[in-house]
Amino acid sequence: LIYDESPERIGLWGFPNRNRKLKEINSDYVAFQSGDNYVIPKAYEFLMNAAEKESLDLVYCDLLHNYPNINSYNLDGTIDKSKFSPPYTLLESELALNKIDISNYIVKTKLAQAVGGFRTNLPERLQPGADGIFIHDLIHKQQMKVGKLKSQVLFCHN
Repeated sequence: LIYDESPERIGLWGFPNRNRKLKEINSDYVAFQSGDNYVIPKAYEFLMNAAEKESLDLVYCDLLHNYPNINSYNLDGTIDKSKFSPPYTLLESELALNKIDISNYIVKTKLAQAVGGFRTNLPERLQPGADGIFIHDLIHKQQMKVGKLKSQVLFCHN
């Protein structure tokens, strides 16, 4: 594992900086974490082992941190009236990806680079969901083998 700390946030929740770093990475897999997240020991090894065992391009977890009253918009900008149960939500459908902070994932670096990284032209109301929108873009723009792990708490948001 290679750890690279980027203290600069550079607007848009740090996603332009993540995209800049993504261009420099040459490892097999990549994951991004915010400074206020806690990663349990061996979390990345767990995800990489799952990816290697099943020949997956993307592995993510279905138990995700939810920000109440922030990610309440659909990708088209309309208000979503459905409610999530804070602080954690089981991700039962891919449609909810943009509404949840997705910390529990790894993806093949070349695919993340090919999709162009995180969107940086999001309206302000959708910016908190940029992690989920990134995964949505990966699934829909690339031919990927995706694995969703059931209820594994690997990362915690403080």
